[in-house]
Amino acid sequence: LFRSTPSPDLSSQPVAIGSDGSAILADGPSITWTTIALSQFGSNMVGAVGAARVGGTMVVAANDTFMSDTKPVIIQSTDGTRWSRVPTDGPEFAHALLDYLVAIPGGLLLVGESLDPDPLCADGAAGCMPVRATLMWRSSDGQTWQLLPTRTTAPFDRVWIASIAAGPKGLVAF
Repeated sequence: LFRSTPSPDLSSQPVAIGSDGSAILADGPSITWTTIALSQFGSNMVGAVGAARVGGTMVVAANDTFMSDTKPVIIQSTDGTRWSRVPTDGPEFAHALLDYLVAIPGGLLLVGESLDPDPLCADGAAGCMPVRATLMWRSSDGQTWQLLPTRTTAPFDRVWIASIAAGPKGLVAF
């Protein structure tokens, strides 16, 4: 995770990235980046999948993978410097892999998938392509998350979401 500190007179000119991670502007000062180790929130294998802002809070969704065990990680910050972990050890996050985090009106949408075996491909059924069930959570503040019911995610049954984005008239997933 990198946090940037723009200068007060940062222009909207095209930006080139320096080898140290700073932005080099054609007619102004650069942005300073600070590295924040995600490993402090899990093992040394924490990989971020998305970041979004809700109100004055920045939220990062990630997965902590240690050996063959994967657990969701959500962290938040109001200043980009001090980060805290949001609890994800409840049943709503059991056996889940996080994929996307999107800002939506009134909060955030977190999209992931179940790590439970595909019941339609039990025991390696011949010709069966296992598919993970799509899971979605909603939060109005980045701190508390509600798992959306299966009837809400039913259109994504047996579908793998490659990407999701918010637009002016709703969400687009493909």
